[in-house]
Amino acid sequence: MSNEVERDVLPSDLKLWRYMSLPQLLALLTSNSLWFSRLDKFDDPTEGSWARGTLEAWTRHNPTIGEHHFLQVAEESLRLREQMYASCWHANDDESLDMWRLYCLKNQGVAVETTYGQLKDAISSASSEDGDEGDEIIPGRVVYVDFRTAAMSANMLAPAFYKQDGFASEREIRLLIWRRGSSAAPPGAAPDGISIPALMNNLVNTIWIGPFQPTWLRGMLQTVVPTLLPSVRISTSRFDLS
Repeated sequence: MSNEVERDVLPSDLKLWRYMSLPQLLALLTSNSLWFSRLDKFDDPTEGSWARGTLEAWTRHNPTIGEHHFLQVAEESLRLREQMYASCWHANDDESLDMWRLYCLKNQGVAVETTYGQLKDAISSASSEDGDEGDEIIPGRVVYVDFRTAAMSANMLAPAFYKQDGFASEREIRLLIWRRGSSAAPPGAAPDGISIPALMNNLVNTIWIGPFQPTWLRGMLQTVVPTLLPSVRISTSRFDLS
């Protein structure tokens, strides 16, 4: 099985969204950094694991190796999740009502709109300012499959870019950091996530206020955001018809 990283070429003008609560937005803007969560800390218990259909197919096609070997591979992938950290974005030309419902609190829902090119530039520019190249960041589209039957590519990184098809509405673009060897640390030593510097002036195009939000939210954003990002637009969701 290959340990080489498979890279996905994404267009620079690909529009990306990050849906979040108000506290998450303020943390993003004031820290000038992106939070990458460790894969085994995600809510989905299958995050970063091999699909059952893949393991069964390997066993059928390699009977001399035996099922035990592939079960070991599956167990190793679960350990690898402790080495992998991800920042997740929604790819779409327009807002998604499903994403508003899934990821935004009723009275504090906002979204950041950007492009993949700006996202890359925000990270690379911050690294250049610090004089530190930092972690290698691996971009890719998440593939949504039926875990009962799916055949994933034979690459140790593949499970990090596959999810169950029930999550397909997320249309996720993922930035992944693989800190090889970090799972060898004592239990609990690996951080739950890591902050990667990013220049918000380069990143943020528009801050969107979610549908059905209270009027105070817009007033507060119009007061606070210009002090942090003077050129950023603040708009209201097109789904808010109030």
